[in-house]
Amino acid sequence: MKKGQEIKVSFDDLVIYHQNLPKKQVKPHSHKEAHVFMPLKGDIWITLGEQRVRVTPGKMLVLAGGQKHSFESSKEQGERIVAMVPLAIKETALLPCHHLLRELFFFLLSDKDSPLAKKTTGLIKGLLKEITAEQPFGVHNLHSKAEDERVLRAIELMDKELDASISQIAKEVGTSGKTLTRLFQMELELTPKQVQTAFRIDRASTLLRKGGYSVTDAAFEVGFNSLSSFIKAYRNHTGKVPSTDRR
Repeated sequence: MKKGQEIKVSFDDLVIYHQNLPKKQVKPHSHKEAHVFMPLKGDIWITLGEQRVRVTPGKMLVLAGGQKHSFESSKEQGERIVAMVPLAIKETALLPCHHLLRELFFFLLSDKDSPLAKKTTGLIKGLLKEITAEQPFGVHNLHSKAEDERVLRAIELMDKELDASISQIAKEVGTSGKTLTRLFQMELELTPKQVQTAFRIDRASTLLRKGGYSVTDAAFEVGFNSLSSFIKAYRNHTGKVPSTDRR
């Protein structure tokens, strides 16, 4: 897409924009629908109250409906997909870009009059619902949800020590694995294992996109002991196999 171009397709319950607008700034506003921000080239900076979130290519931000926000593109590159979906989600989530979701957006952008359009919009809503249910907020937003000091400390350790076991982390924060699991489920509605896996996949995605890492190298670097379990977890979190992201 050339710079300065914008394509918009609208359906009864879905609006999709494909834009290439470097330096574009959008003033604070809100919509009742949830938003999906998916940068393709260049970063998107999104301001949520006092928080400023950077969304890079390979990531996507799912913004809860009704949340006031503003955003702007990087100066050099500004290609992105922005979608508005009537979806009730609990928390805004910064997640790895979901490959299948991106392809479904492009299908509708290229052929909005397709007889499969209605079915595709349903698939998009179902997929987003599934993604946000599995990971209701991104790993970078967990601190805003947790209050217990042991949970906060455990999250920090999971981010820094990717190869640590859950029992080791529990011991370091002064509790048992069973108690830590109970605390995570109470405060985050996730298990420690789910959070740890999210951190590992997030880091692996960064390594693969950076270059210089094979899929096997990335898997073991972030703490996986099995290549098959890494590929399965990567697919579950991103919708694609890790080799797709390898540079």
